[in-house]
Amino acid sequence: MEEAHILLDDVRLAARYAARAGLIGNSAMLDPITHAEQAIHDGQIPRVGPLAQLLSSLINIIRPVTLADLKEGRDPFLETNQGRLRFLRIALTIFSFAVLLNIIYFADALRREQEVLAHIEAFKDAKPTILLSDLRHLAQSELPQANDKAKAILTEKYNLKREEYLHLNRLIGTYHSGTVEVASLPLFPYLSDAVAQAQAVPDPALTGGGVLTTSGSSSGGSYGGASPEAAGKQSNSAFCVNNEGQWMLPPHWQKYPGWLKDAVQEWLSDYCFQLALGNGSDSALLTDMDATLVYAGAILNKISLRVVWCLPVMFGMLGASIFVMQNIANTRTPSMEWYSVVMRITMGGIAGVVVGWLGAGEFIKVPTASPMYASFALAFLVGYCIELLFRILEKLSNSAIQSISRPAPGPAAADVPARTPAG
Repeated sequence: MEEAHILLDDVRLAARYAARAGLIGNSAMLDPITHAEQAIHDGQIPRVGPLAQLLSSLINIIRPVTLADLKEGRDPFLETNQGRLRFLRIALTIFSFAVLLNIIYFADALRREQEVLAHIEAFKDAKPTILLSDLRHLAQSELPQANDKAKAILTEKYNLKREEYLHLNRLIGTYHSGTVEVASLPLFPYLSDAVAQAQAVPDPALTGGGVLTTSGSSSGGSYGGASPEAAGKQSNSAFCVNNEGQWMLPPHWQKYPGWLKDAVQEWLSDYCFQLALGNGSDSALLTDMDATLVYAGAILNKISLRVVWCLPVMFGMLGASIFVMQNIANTRTPSMEWYSVVMRITMGGIAGVVVGWLGAGEFIKVPTASPMYASFALAFLVGYCIELLFRILEKLSNSAIQSISRPAPGPAAADVPARTPAG
């Protein structure tokens, strides 16, 4: 008798949900409930067979909602669940909007960081130090020894290289300030980044003096209209020279080998020549280039963190959040508790990281937009449909287990030596 009452309560619970969801097309299918209630009223034991058959039919009808969901109070039509779901919709909408804003910030920061690294690579390919050395040798060695006819040709060559140098120097000055700005971007918005703040502090050894221009302004100026011979002579005024105009290294350098002193003198010649071109400014081509390269490592680390960790996590969480928002708005799915929502979004972020591990390693340096954002779209997809990723991982793990546990094949029949009859 007690089992019949329990069965009848389960049937009533499933029938109530099916009726409210509009899933019962023929009211006659609920006749076993009426007959069971009448039997109980008459003091008889209701027939269990029709009730069990009806319960089986109702369970098939109300899927994906299960009888266990209804018995645990996860009926989406309950008033308490309706109030909680309304609050969940608002909270998930705000959460999704916040995640989307963070994705926009990360994507914009990633774009700017990629542009800076692309400019640094372009400057390295331009070989600025070789250009500066060639320009100095023209002004210091070749032009003073050339005759009038050769001097005209060399002067024209010098002017072309000088314009190339000044153009490259202006670009380096412009992009150096942009590099410092990008390096100071915090990894996460609205949060202080101690490393970025430390990098944003101007270093006089790296950024002092100004940027070379072609106007001869106070920010540094340029070689301007002075002759190449004058630039070569000006390069000797920054350090001690002897009566013949040759470098005089500090006394403590005299103990070093001659080849090392020659290398230092060559470096000093290039350094002072660029100061002459900049009218004394110490923010010239080589120093700005070195300062820009200082920030390249920090920018590259941030790109790696954004591509491999942060953005895949956010895209996965966004996909999971949209799935939950769609799920809780549907009365054909069980009502979700807070812990279920948090667990689903957390698993979506984990799935996004897994996709980042599998697909983002080759895009760390300077990734192109199409394959990188295809990886992010895949992270969003697995966050929305996380079961798909877990099924794939389960199949991979099963295949690995089977391959490990499979016994090694025995020797082939052709490899087994044939037995010869004794004797």
